[in-house]
Amino acid sequence: LLTRLDPFDVVFLDEAGQATEPSSWMPLLRGSRAVLSGDFCQLPPLVRSNEAWEGQLGVSLMERAMSLGDPFVADVVPDTGIQTVFL
Repeated sequence: LLTRLDPFDVVFLDEAGQATEPSSWMPLLRGSRAVLSGDFCQLPPLVRSNEAWEGQLGVSLMERAMSLGDPFVADVVPDTGIQTVFL
């Protein structure tokens, strides 16, 4: 199905902090640029399977990217903790 879609110029992934990593990759593979928005510190991805949770599917792509370190953080809004992140 994904191969039938035209490529996207930009993929906007809203609530990326709550999306499972596989569900995030599906649209991202069709785009040349991406914007991930959300707060991975609030609600984690909804994973109902213990096996999937143990397989690290309870970690969003946004959280995994943020755990790689500061090179991705472009700006932090003072007194809010809101970050602009480039992946």
